[in-house]
Amino acid sequence: MDAKQQCQIELELYTQFGSAGRKIGGPKLQDARGVDGNPHLLVVADCWTNQVNLYRHHKGEIHFQASMKLTGADGVLKSPRDVALFGDKVLVVDGTANVRVFKDENGVLETTYTVNKGSKVNLDCIAANVEGDYFLVADKITNKVSTHNLTKGLLRTLDVGITPAFMTFNDGKFAVSDHEAEKVCIFDVESGAMVSEFRAPSVRGVSFHQRSVIAACSDGLFGSGSLRQYVDGELVGKIADGLFFPQGMAFLSHDKLAVADKTTAKVFRVRPLMS
Repeated sequence: MDAKQQCQIELELYTQFGSAGRKIGGPKLQDARGVDGNPHLLVVADCWTNQVNLYRHHKGEIHFQASMKLTGADGVLKSPRDVALFGDKVLVVDGTANVRVFKDENGVLETTYTVNKGSKVNLDCIAANVEGDYFLVADKITNKVSTHNLTKGLLRTLDVGITPAFMTFNDGKFAVSDHEAEKVCIFDVESGAMVSEFRAPSVRGVSFHQRSVIAACSDGLFGSGSLRQYVDGELVGKIADGLFFPQGMAFLSHDKLAVADKTTAKVFRVRPLMS
């Protein structure tokens, strides 16, 4: 078995909720776009309803917990695009210059962090290290990814050369996808050096799994989505097919993958593909 075969995985649908699947309470999903989570918590951004929903995973069951909303002087969430767990916080970007910081146990706004004050900014995707040391945001206007710390502020900025639509982070590297250029680029966080790039037709969301990249792909027609696995930039094959319109993805653990699939959130079991 070669190195690429060792990385190959297969997926099995574990659960889904929203317009189809389990009834777990909470708002209906209408345009699930961003998702993040861990073995105990799942967070889904709904771009249509202007809400971010928290779900708890306990003893094999997923339950709705809370919706994050802004009121009064805090303004409103403007079509939340992406989310990231950040220590005990949830970070949300909504196409403005603001990163909203919520407490993960109750969905209450803690603070608002603003990127490039006074400049026109469109923060469309976000990724973070789980320990809460720093996070990365991608600006679709400048095609730049910047690294931030909530107390220290801006750490560094990198021009990624494509229009970032989705982003993922793992083990010192981050990947950005551009569905119009049909490309995925992977960078080292510290040095900013490009590690690799590859063509991925119809690519939208991306997520890391060991040495491979999992890509959510859709040719623009509802019901035509798939998940594909790339190892070292080479397409290994489809690992899920017949999705509605998959966008954001996140590994909740080494054996669970969550997918924001327009009107549903799906969780797949991840297994090594044995030869």
